[in-house]
Amino acid sequence: MGNVSAHQKGAIMGGVAPSGAGQARRLWRGLVLAICVTIALPALATGRLVIPFDLDEYDRPIVDLTLENGVTATGVLDTAATLTLIEGRTAHAVGLSPVEIRPGEPQLITVLGLGGPEDFPLLKLQSLSAGNVHLGVLNAALDTSPAVEGVLNILPVSVLEANVLDFDFRKETLTLYDGSPNGRRSGRVCKTDLHEVSGLFYVDVEINNVKGRALIDTGSSITYINSHFADLSNTVTNKEKTKQLLGLTGEEYDVRIARVSTLSLGQMELTRLDLLVSDPALFTYLEFQDQPVMVLGMDFLSHFRMQLDRRNDSFILRRERLDCLICSTAHVSRID
Repeated sequence: MGNVSAHQKGAIMGGVAPSGAGQARRLWRGLVLAICVTIALPALATGRLVIPFDLDEYDRPIVDLTLENGVTATGVLDTAATLTLIEGRTAHAVGLSPVEIRPGEPQLITVLGLGGPEDFPLLKLQSLSAGNVHLGVLNAALDTSPAVEGVLNILPVSVLEANVLDFDFRKETLTLYDGSPNGRRSGRVCKTDLHEVSGLFYVDVEINNVKGRALIDTGSSITYINSHFADLSNTVTNKEKTKQLLGLTGEEYDVRIARVSTLSLGQMELTRLDLLVSDPALFTYLEFQDQPVMVLGMDFLSHFRMQLDRRNDSFILRRERLDCLICSTAHVSRID
């Protein structure tokens, strides 16, 4: 897979509003946030920071954000974004105005979404906080799309400075620290190479023994492969499920469901999967359309504790839940 150039930064998967979480979940998140506030100074001293989140109805991590002037908002904690995105109502509440090249002419910045590149006005944030993580001045894009109920801000994981990004989806926390990833070796079900390219995180995968690369995307609710990967790996279309899908999405969408015999990720092997096949404009813009590429979304990732070890270029999964929507059968080789 070719490198992503600097002007190709900002792959953002759009968001919708989080569903109403249960009382227990809200109490847990409030407790975690309270602990973060009360131990903020020790956490900073030891280099360990915590961002609590809620998993919404699509299993995406939704965080509480505090911007300048004390304005609060929510956003998606996104591993497949490299630029902070602020929606219009939040920007208005904060009193933010776009950076201007000259009076009346905003400076534009390119943001990548599934539909391809789109230019947005540039913002300068003076402060942004989540949990006990406090960011200084940073660039952001102003989402100028028409105001739609449910559109969220985006907080890219790439702006967080730490050697280890430790997502515990069961406890609904992201912990940032240096050193080695926490946890017993016996609890690992996968350890493989991590590739961080222009702020995006990739891992090597195999489908039916054909090698490819997967984008780690906590902003995507689903896992899918591109058609090139599906063709190279000789997948077979599941006609019944494809018909059901087209009945929901409409015939104009070029999507299908492919039967995958095996999906290998490090020492973990999943068998007998049905995966969505899709070719978003984003892949074409990044010149990935002729390469075997897939996206690992939250229907897969949320069933594990996921650790991104930047210093050692390692991707680690620890099993947290027994059920997995796309894991019909899983076999894990021993990790020495």
